[in-house]
Amino acid sequence: MSNLLDVLGEKDRIKQGLRFHKSSDYLSPKNSIISHPKENVSIEFQILDEKKNHITFTDRIGLIYKIHRSKLCPAIRTLSHQKTLHLLSIPDWLIIDRFDGDNNFWKAKQVTKILNKRKNHMKSRLGNIVLAGYGNYDFSAPGSNILATCSDVPVTPTWTCWRLSLEDQNDAKILTLFLNSTFALAKMLDDSIEVRGSVRKWRKETLLSLPVLDPKKITQREKELLLKLYDESSKKELPSLFSQLKDGNEIRNKIDKIIAKIVISSGAENNKKIRELQKKIAERILLWKQMMEG
Repeated sequence: MSNLLDVLGEKDRIKQGLRFHKSSDYLSPKNSIISHPKENVSIEFQILDEKKNHITFTDRIGLIYKIHRSKLCPAIRTLSHQKTLHLLSIPDWLIIDRFDGDNNFWKAKQVTKILNKRKNHMKSRLGNIVLAGYGNYDFSAPGSNILATCSDVPVTPTWTCWRLSLEDQNDAKILTLFLNSTFALAKMLDDSIEVRGSVRKWRKETLLSLPVLDPKKITQREKELLLKLYDESSKKELPSLFSQLKDGNEIRNKIDKIIAKIVISSGAENNKKIRELQKKIAERILLWKQMMEG
C-alpha cells in the first residue's frame, strides 16, 4: 500500500447513519424526517416552503405545520439522485424539538423521552461526508451518480448511508474526491456484498480497512491541486455512474488523473490505462445488471 494511503476506519471516522425501525418511537418515519420532493423516494412529510428562519411542511393527509430551523438538524435520507460531489442544499431535516402546533404531528406518547434519545443518537451521527452503501446501492441505476458527497455543515444521513467525520473541512473535500475516484470504486466493488446483480452493499468491517488517500501525507502543492479541482468540479452535476464509466466523463477523468499522479506516481502516460479501467468496471456492472434482469 502506498505510504500516502491510510485506512478509512482510522480514528473512528465512520458510522452507520440514523437507525430507523418501525418499532422505534424515538426515530421512526412517522415523526422524524421532513423532506423536499425527490424522484422515486417516498415522503412522509413534504416541505412546502423554506424561509430564513422557518420551514413549512405538510403530512400525507394535508395538515400543515410550521417549524423554526433551530428545532431541526440537517439530514439526508439517500444519495439516490444526488448529482454533485458537494451537497448544495439540505434535502431533508430531522426534527429534534417540540414546536408550535405539533400535537397532531407526533402520534406518540412521552414525546420528551423520544426527543432526548433522538438528540443523543443524532449527535453521534453528524459528519461532513455521506458515503453510500449500507443500504442497497444499484450501480446500474440512472439515479446512482456518486458514491460520496461533502457538506459544509454537519449533516446526518439515515441508515442507508454511512457518515464520515473529519475535523478539517479541506481534508473532507479531498477524501470525497478520492472516494469518487475509479480507483476507490474498483476496490469497493471487489469488497462489496451482492444483494441482487448490480445492487450491492458493504459491511462496516470491510470499509474500516478500505485504503484511502490520507490528506495529511500529501504535499502542500498536491493538496492545492486537489482543492482547486474540488472547487472547479464539485458543484457540477454528474450523469449516472454507469454512463460516466461507459462513455467517459470530464470530471471523473480529472479526478482519476490527479489521484493517479499523486498516489501511483504516474501521470499523463497512464491516461489510457485509466480509461481502460473505467470501461472494464462498466462492463462488470453491465454483466451484473443483465444477470439481475435475466
